[in-house]
Amino acid sequence: MNRSMKELADVGLNLIAGEPMSQHTTLGIGGPAEWYAEVFSVPQLVSLLNYTQEKNKPLFFLGAGSNLLVSDSGIPGIVARMRGEFEVLSFLQGDRVRAGSSVFLPNLVKQCADRSLGGIEALAGVPGTVGGALVMNAGTRELEIGAVVQSVEVLRDGNLEILNKENLRFGYRSSSLAGSILCFATLELKTGNKEDILRAIQKFLAHRLKTQPVGSQNVGSVFRNPKGHFAGELIEKAGLKGRRIGNALVSPKHANFIVNCGGATARDVQSLISEIQRTVQEKFGVALEPEIKIVGFLNP
Repeated sequence: MNRSMKELADVGLNLIAGEPMSQHTTLGIGGPAEWYAEVFSVPQLVSLLNYTQEKNKPLFFLGAGSNLLVSDSGIPGIVARMRGEFEVLSFLQGDRVRAGSSVFLPNLVKQCADRSLGGIEALAGVPGTVGGALVMNAGTRELEIGAVVQSVEVLRDGNLEILNKENLRFGYRSSSLAGSILCFATLELKTGNKEDILRAIQKFLAHRLKTQPVGSQNVGSVFRNPKGHFAGELIEKAGLKGRRIGNALVSPKHANFIVNCGGATARDVQSLISEIQRTVQEKFGVALEPEIKIVGFLNP
């Protein structure tokens, strides 16, 4: 056993060959990861990084799989899912909460509400994890998560480094955290009336249920909103609502969602994305940019 493999074994980290990514994405699509690992602690994460660097293997961090289109051929290298201490939520003094990067956003909102902490009600129905949400500054028209960040903890050179909000930049579906290994985030919330907070959450969830294909296998909003436009409106005006390729369908409920009707392939989805982009460009002269991340052997 070489040094790097021994280091993985010493910290109890196992690599699994051929794990199907279709089981780890909300779209239910994706071929196998070459190697898959669940990482439960910072020491395990450090060991995995050392291993990937020594073996020159690509490393992809998987969150909730809610913003992801994975190739039918799968993902080369190692796919890592952060579990254990990265799923822990800690309530700090005052109105602050420290969340691991793999805390599920709806769980964060609900647990905070249970402690009369609000300010993030609009994120209640946003799928994904805290880490993924911060990297892309996920959110709604009412709130983006970057607005409530006090600090983040990223892994650099084997150690956790704290970055305060003054050192962070958040834009529309973007942040300065892209490329960082984000482990924890401290959020600054607001104390409020628990019942008012829960009512607000229900209001946002009801609106999402009414306007989006909740409960279906989908990948969330497929395209970013171009400046001065809403992607869903452009797609609908282009006559593409309900358009289907293979088993991938432009949702009749919201045109900026693509639904897996059952057995759809990544190629089906990518073909539908390309047709939408081409048609909207031809009809309105607007270039639609994907909000989702496309990984594997596809040609985005």
